[in-house]
Amino acid sequence: MNTVIIIGKVTNLSDIRTLESGVKVANVDVEIERTYANSDGVYESDTFSVTLWKSLAENLQEVVSVGDTIGVKGRLVEKTTSKGFRLCEIVAEKVTAISKGTAYA
Repeated sequence: MNTVIIIGKVTNLSDIRTLESGVKVANVDVEIERTYANSDGVYESDTFSVTLWKSLAENLQEVVSVGDTIGVKGRLVEKTTSKGFRLCEIVAEKVTAISKGTAYA
């Protein structure tokens, strides 16, 4: 079974793209702060790329902004770049908006 569940803050939300087939796709980066501090006392974070397809991409654009906290359930997909690097991304199956971020002027 390939299931991934993450909860984190939206740091980047791409525009919706429409492929030649007419299918809509968008990407969102989700940052998750680690539960422990490094040797300098700083809590580092990890950022995960999430791909959203079809209505999930459209719906997320309507309700989520950068800085909001979301929950994502999906599957992990590995891709190999043209230079031979292996990258992992999460393909979302369900996204839940948890809280709105704070806007600063």
